[in-house]
Amino acid sequence: MGFKGLLIVAAVYFISTRFGDSDYEGIFSYPWHSAALYVPLFIALWAFNLFLDAAIWKSVNRFIGDISIKRAFKTNFVSYALAFITPANSGEVAGRYIMLHHNQDRQKTLFLIFWSHFPRMVIKLVLGLSSLLILAGLTAKLGWQWVYIALALGVPGLLLFYFFFIRIQRWLHSRNLLKVDFAKYIMNDRPFFTEKLKLALLAFIKYITYNAQFLILLMMWGGVEFTLELALSIIVFYFITSIIPTYAAVDFIIKAAFAMYVFQDTLADESLLINASFVIWVFNIAMPALAGVGIILKSNLTTSIKNRFSRGNLYGPSR
Repeated sequence: MGFKGLLIVAAVYFISTRFGDSDYEGIFSYPWHSAALYVPLFIALWAFNLFLDAAIWKSVNRFIGDISIKRAFKTNFVSYALAFITPANSGEVAGRYIMLHHNQDRQKTLFLIFWSHFPRMVIKLVLGLSSLLILAGLTAKLGWQWVYIALALGVPGLLLFYFFFIRIQRWLHSRNLLKVDFAKYIMNDRPFFTEKLKLALLAFIKYITYNAQFLILLMMWGGVEFTLELALSIIVFYFITSIIPTYAAVDFIIKAAFAMYVFQDTLADESLLINASFVIWVFNIAMPALAGVGIILKSNLTTSIKNRFSRGNLYGPSR
């Protein structure tokens, strides 16, 4: 927690020094280029991004039982709300745990969360590192022969690690380490290859969709033309910021500071980068979290959460 706080302070300091004597400009001070096209497209991508997140949880939850897409949305919103106000991923764990129906299913909470995030992590590594290598080739910082070699070795290597990760899972399942019965918490035969492929494809589409939202805001407010280098830079930007530890409530501060650093040679308008990062945060983090708060209050989940965690046992029943 101390390290995260230090990062936030450093980000705020960096942003303040970059502005200097210049004034902050709001989004309505910009000319909105092709707003009739970009605004509906941004909203559509935002909604599609939330749908993909729900589709991923629905696919993962199918390991233990099928749920409706409506239930997947509800589970995600509750998890967003709790993750928004809690450190690390404890809020998400609590949210997904409480939304599972049976105690034996709740024992698989961390397993399900892992397989909802693991494909995304692999896709981020594949796209982020690939984009970084191609950018190095485009800017002549790395010879193209080395770019091709690194791509030919790295991409298949990451994908093989992803699809054969099941062997590590089976190893845990077969051993009683520290007198813990891992069979209660993992599923030795899931996910199947087709399920892993589906999760990877959903993660790929979701990552591109999320990146496209930022690109659209830059094109609408900054009049920036689409280029391959800009698109690759955005992928690298979100890849690096995704591995920086932070809090959901102030995530946009870290992203805004890093955006100023990454795009300083491409976009000189610091206000534009702050506004784009803030709007992405509002739509993709704050608004879903607010929807989750509404669900919690309406469904009286607060009492249920207190009851289920009253004994501090994440996986056992509280009664």
